[in-house]
Amino acid sequence: MNKLVVIAISLIVSAATCFATDDDTLSIDYSVEEINEVNLHLSYVALTIGSAIPGQQPNYDIAGVSHDITTNGINKKLTGVLDGALEDGVTITASFHSDRFGNGLSTGERSLSTDPVDLLTGISHRASSAASNFRLYADVSAGIIAPKERIFTLTLTDGAD
Repeated sequence: MNKLVVIAISLIVSAATCFATDDDTLSIDYSVEEINEVNLHLSYVALTIGSAIPGQQPNYDIAGVSHDITTNGINKKLTGVLDGALEDGVTITASFHSDRFGNGLSTGERSLSTDPVDLLTGISHRASSAASNFRLYADVSAGIIAPKERIFTLTLTDGAD
């Protein structure tokens, strides 16, 4: 019986070594999906107009906010929109700048409304931060306006219309 066990073990070891090789291969499937991420460094800004030069329209107020973009796509754009209309005589603008490598083309200072506006176009393969500004303008026809809030939504989307 001992001879039988030794022979069985020998056959198993021999069979295992018959299929072994010096090398082997493995197929690796991989992919990189589309990445489009955007971030504003602040979640809140307060804009207040409270002064004017005599005989002129009120001064504007400005707030600077940095933004981050990561995309592995080509020809993307940033759009901005407000969640509600502003009073007559009141304007909020936004301007977004390209990164330090010049990736993206600023559309300049754009008035915000409930319709999306292009703020930065031609964004391709970008992972960086840059500056942006929001300004509040109001002429005397706006009157006195108690503090209100509007939600600004920034979207990274395809650049082709």
